[in-house]
Amino acid sequence: MSELRLEWIDPKTLTPNPANWRRHPKAQKDALEAVIGEVGWAGALLFNEATGRLIDGHLRQEISHDGPVPVLIGSWSEEQERLILATLDPIAALAEAESSALDALLKTVETESEAVKALLKGLAEQEGIDLGDDPVADPGVELSRVDVPNALWPSDNEWGIPLLDANLQAQAVDLPVALWGALGRKKRMGGTWVFYCEDYRFEALWKDPSDVVNTMCVNVVEPNFTVGPQTPRAVALWQIYRKRWLARWWQSQGVRIFVDVNIDFSTFGDMVLLGVPKGWKAYATRGYSERIEYTVMEYEVACTHAETDAILFLLYGGGKACQKLAQDRGWVWISEHMDTKQGGIVEDG
Repeated sequence: MSELRLEWIDPKTLTPNPANWRRHPKAQKDALEAVIGEVGWAGALLFNEATGRLIDGHLRQEISHDGPVPVLIGSWSEEQERLILATLDPIAALAEAESSALDALLKTVETESEAVKALLKGLAEQEGIDLGDDPVADPGVELSRVDVPNALWPSDNEWGIPLLDANLQAQAVDLPVALWGALGRKKRMGGTWVFYCEDYRFEALWKDPSDVVNTMCVNVVEPNFTVGPQTPRAVALWQIYRKRWLARWWQSQGVRIFVDVNIDFSTFGDMVLLGVPKGWKAYATRGYSERIEYTVMEYEVACTHAETDAILFLLYGGGKACQKLAQDRGWVWISEHMDTKQGGIVEDG
């Protein structure tokens, strides 16, 4: 185990790592310079004295022009250096945001830097947080948790899973199509929300689903609560109940619904469409290039339930293989790496 020590070193004397794979856009450089200018050094570069190369901190070295910089120094073999270089940032990126804590933090941060403000705004939008100063936010009266009833809906099954309103199924893939959390939750978006993301992003909606209605969306793809092949049937039934209850309440507020069929039919085929009226024609699923045969099966199950193959089928993600499948089958395909806007598809990064 290498021991670390901290030293202040002239950055010009540090050798960059030739295997460094990270590239730093101007926005990142401007934001880092602004933060260091406001608060000083709050972190250190990482240097391997065994090889004489930096492992981390190349951008901080690049922007440092006045005086020495703080450097953590250790000693690792070349193999260990490569492992650290390859995993340091990706491991940090695995952390998940606690939205309420991040929301509270961001609303207390003050900065004069436009670069830092842009950085924080982007972070907030990524996590679906409204910082309260967005000029396109809906200024009208909004629903809240108190407007959501503790209600039972009509059901066609012994489990009480709500029966969807056939008059409020999606009729088109209204644009934009956005992943829940990709846009500020206070914004009017007038399109279609999809929930093919980590459960934590929409778990809060089970407690308060009013945020979706407040965005003035036209359609929602039912939340894809995680149900895997090893999920106990009782838990799977609960997840299906929750997605259908949320969908039915959103319908009561005028939102149209795509039924989510991205569930293991081989294990839970008798449950997946509980509460979906026969003849329902609007469905959606998550695409995976390595399991296209499952997507075809989901489509066929949807057609059987609709009693026709003239259905509206939305396939989200899965890359070029899924895009081609959708084109061949007459489905609507949306890339998970795109923001869809009327008139075209625009790369978001």
